[in-house]
Amino acid sequence: MAYNAAIPPEFFDFIIVDECHRSIYELWSQVLLYFDAFLVGLTATPAGKTIGFFNQNLVMQYAHDEAVTDGINVDFDVYRIRTRITQQGATIPAGEAGVYVDKRHKLTRRERLEFLNRDLTYTSNQLDRDIVAESQIRTVLQQFRDKVLPDAFPGRQEVPKTLIFAKDDSHADDIVRIAREVFVEGNEFCQKITYRTGFTKITRTIRNDDGTDSEVTDWVRTSSLSPDEILANFRNSFYPRIAVTVDMISTGTDVKPIECVFFMRNVRSAGFFEQMKGRGVRVISPDKLRTVTPSARVKDRFIVVDAVGVCEQDKTDSRTLNRQPSAPLEQLLNYVAQGGIDADALTTLAGRLARLQRDFSADQLGELKELAGGKSFADLAHDLLNACDPDAQAEAAQKLPGVTGEPTVAQVKQATEQLAQEAVTPFLKAQFRRRILEIRAENEQTIDRHTIDDVLYAGFDAAAVEKAAAKVKDFRAWIEVHKDELTALQVLYAGVRPLKLPLKELRRLRDALARPPLSVTPAQLWRAFQAAEADNVKGAGGEVLTDLVALVRHALMPAMTLVPYRDELRERYRQWLKERDADNTFTPEQREWLDRMAEHIATSLAIQPADFEAGWFGQHGSLGRAHALFGDKLKPLMTELNESLAA
Repeated sequence: MAYNAAIPPEFFDFIIVDECHRSIYELWSQVLLYFDAFLVGLTATPAGKTIGFFNQNLVMQYAHDEAVTDGINVDFDVYRIRTRITQQGATIPAGEAGVYVDKRHKLTRRERLEFLNRDLTYTSNQLDRDIVAESQIRTVLQQFRDKVLPDAFPGRQEVPKTLIFAKDDSHADDIVRIAREVFVEGNEFCQKITYRTGFTKITRTIRNDDGTDSEVTDWVRTSSLSPDEILANFRNSFYPRIAVTVDMISTGTDVKPIECVFFMRNVRSAGFFEQMKGRGVRVISPDKLRTVTPSARVKDRFIVVDAVGVCEQDKTDSRTLNRQPSAPLEQLLNYVAQGGIDADALTTLAGRLARLQRDFSADQLGELKELAGGKSFADLAHDLLNACDPDAQAEAAQKLPGVTGEPTVAQVKQATEQLAQEAVTPFLKAQFRRRILEIRAENEQTIDRHTIDDVLYAGFDAAAVEKAAAKVKDFRAWIEVHKDELTALQVLYAGVRPLKLPLKELRRLRDALARPPLSVTPAQLWRAFQAAEADNVKGAGGEVLTDLVALVRHALMPAMTLVPYRDELRERYRQWLKERDADNTFTPEQREWLDRMAEHIATSLAIQPADFEAGWFGQHGSLGRAHALFGDKLKPLMTELNESLAA
């Protein structure tokens, strides 16, 4: 940075750096440090370098737990899915006669058959890169459909807005296709949102001036919707229900209706993982949520679906070499060839070369080494990283002609540019760049359609169970402390039957639970019991106020199965009808009124004459029609139902 009289160092008093975990510490740090101003950094995921840049001057922390307590964020539970192939890999047996396997081009998706004359064993680390096990993807998605959604979102009529993180663009394509098959839905149900969304790779042959043929590859737009348009639909419209991405919406994207964050890829970086998880924490009002998810009541938490063990592995704050993971390799090579020598580009290219070296064969690497003037991929990657190393830059500056002692900033800059230019020199050769891309495109992945995957485990993970158990323990302790303060607790402690408790007292109990220190809803308590005491919970509850009766009774008597209050009452009602020989005692219209009266008791604890003036009763003749149907028996029937059902 050079002095600029139009914008002197004292131009600003304060500089606020939003998302300060990003790249402000390399090239762009010069801009910040040029100004004589107070720097204020804002980030949800500070890394070690972030703290160091601000001289460990941490002014204020606002943790996720505090944000949840204050209603700024919603909490989450983790649901773990384990399958055999995900954990252990698999073997495609060739047998004595051999077997044909499918080979697929990663980019063009073109398939061919290849004869396999010996067993092919692959590990879990090869999944979705070298090997595509369709059964593994299908099994995970089936468990999501059949186990996760009913457990985590009981009563939902549609799939909650779900964001799936895939390993790469090819993996995302497989997930989208199989998700549509598993859920038996159309294209609008599940869509990919990556930088290649809406484009298809087209390879065509052209005739060169010398009469030879060459293949030219273009990305052609084949969809009317751009990634941003699909993202807007995901945020504001009913479809898509499931979005699959790699890293396009992993950070900095606000999609408030998301209720499931689904990991089908692993993440090593703690900061990046927190950013990805953060896509689900956003708060949304019930009305706005229902505009895209009509059967949802409220977003009071979201679910992290972990299909790869990402929540169980240690994370590191180290920064990946691949600082531009979404940049296509071709774009990166062309950028460097056109003079781009910034640190992000060079380190990203070094990381890509390291990966390609593992994917390319020895013959392919030898061919490329000749084109690079005798430098291997390892040599090229080392040169690129060396050009970004401050120590190497300082050492090179000291070797410049005329430099004695400590080099100046200008001399270090000159040396840095020389190192970078030397490092990218092989990439200036068009034939070398083109051959890298051709070999990468030639390499294929095997599709395993022979091995059938098995589910090893599907359920809330250990941390979620532990958190739920703590919530249950706190609830029981809270009841004990407040049993003499709230009428509802006094009545339930006394065990009086039939239950004579005004509905307003249950509302007071609900409101008391919603305040600190518990700050929970009946639905959250129910899910906590479901996770912590799964064998002793039957059905999904907590959505109806009267379920508080079942929750408190189960808390007081843990041996009693936790069943939704409405389900218990319906069973008592069936028994009452049987004892009264209802089929022969009541007319069809009387039965309909009795059924409605029982349902009213299930949600209100009792039926009173005033209740006939509203709702279904009010629309069908009110109290007058009830008297016409039952005559003098109406009052005794109401008393009998209240005493028999509200037990």
